[in-house]
Amino acid sequence: MILIKNQYPENIIEKEIKRFVDRKQPSQSEQQHQPQPQQPPEQQQNTPQEKQKRFIVLPYSNYKVDEFARRLTRLVNDTFPLVDMKVAFKAPNEIGKLFPFKDNIKETQMQSLVVYKIRCATCGAEYIGKTERILAHRIKEHNNAKSDSAIQMHKKEHPTHEIDATNSEILDRADNNFKLMLKEMLHINKLKPVLNTQHAAKYKNDNTKFNPQLNTIIIARQI
Repeated sequence: MILIKNQYPENIIEKEIKRFVDRKQPSQSEQQHQPQPQQPPEQQQNTPQEKQKRFIVLPYSNYKVDEFARRLTRLVNDTFPLVDMKVAFKAPNEIGKLFPFKDNIKETQMQSLVVYKIRCATCGAEYIGKTERILAHRIKEHNNAKSDSAIQMHKKEHPTHEIDATNSEILDRADNNFKLMLKEMLHINKLKPVLNTQHAAKYKNDNTKFNPQLNTIIIARQI
């Protein structure tokens, strides 16, 4: 009745209870053919029988099922002394199932909340950055000749060098901007990319274009 009040389908309730009881009660043919060990009367009285652990999995609907689990466990354990009954719950639906497309985004440029690395094909100079947006949008800004990004600075200083921001590599991921900044600084401290150092030094000496985020990176590098 508790299950029915919690809107469990009646046919599933009957099916699961019957299956559970059938597993605990051997058939008559098994009882007839099963050899009975002969023990002295005093050993039969003193030999303890080990309880068998059994589990049942039910869908979790709301907080009321916790009380039902306790009552069901107590009922089964009282009815079957040799059974140690345990109830486990399974979520009927998961958030991930509502977004089946989340695992289909495999293209690097279509991902967001990432720390990325861009490399010059001519001299091997590298740049590490982060973006909350889809990486493709950030790459367009790097490839824009009018932007003052580290990529365009490198191209202006070395016109013969080939560096394409489209060929980027994802180094790390995070679920918010603060974590992205920390991971970006850690990767910069570890890999020491040349383009980041040059770009940060340029903004540090230019008060009109000073970037607090780059200043944070400079301080972290000094520490």
